[in-house]
Amino acid sequence: RVYETFGNVLKRQNALDPERRRGHNVHLYTVWLMKSEALQLATQSNVFSTEWYLYADVGLFRGPHSFHAWPSPSRLKTLEKSRVLVEMVGDQLKPVHNPDACLVEGRGECAVIYQDALAGGYMAMNAVTGAPALFRKRLYETIYLMIKSDHLIVKDQVVYNALFLRHPELFTVVHAHGRWFYMNSWLADEKERKSNSFEPPVLYNALT
Repeated sequence: RVYETFGNVLKRQNALDPERRRGHNVHLYTVWLMKSEALQLATQSNVFSTEWYLYADVGLFRGPHSFHAWPSPSRLKTLEKSRVLVEMVGDQLKPVHNPDACLVEGRGECAVIYQDALAGGYMAMNAVTGAPALFRKRLYETIYLMIKSDHLIVKDQVVYNALFLRHPELFTVVHAHGRWFYMNSWLADEKERKSNSFEPPVLYNALT
């Protein structure tokens, strides 16, 4: 569905991608943009009859680890079911006045969408709420707005940053304070997390 809908745009924007020399291509962009759609499909079918589904990049754990109960059921119980769990690896995205107009007009405060803020490597959705469908709907609305405003949609982090500016109420955010893959420890069992000397993260429901 992502490629069928946005394939031509992704092909056109590939030439504008500042990281294309690193091997970025239309197929990679498609995978990045389909993360939330894959999660929604998983929650709809719910073949495991479980409450939470987590998307994680293939490079989630890049070395040996001692986590056994991952993700921790007790940790998942603390989450707001109507929100989508993500990681904020960079600076906090500050709310802007009239974000749609900001994105369309290309105002300076919206340039933050191209910075490292939300990470795209993790995303968790609850299967028993309407959060996955609403998230995907708002995501597609944001992508169409970005295309209309000539913003690049080839990187999932940029799209999620823009979505956050438009709809922060969709997210529960874990602040990683600049540490990539911090969600590895945050989603672990508390005892295992302490034994690995991980610092407790800051968690908030983004209501601003």
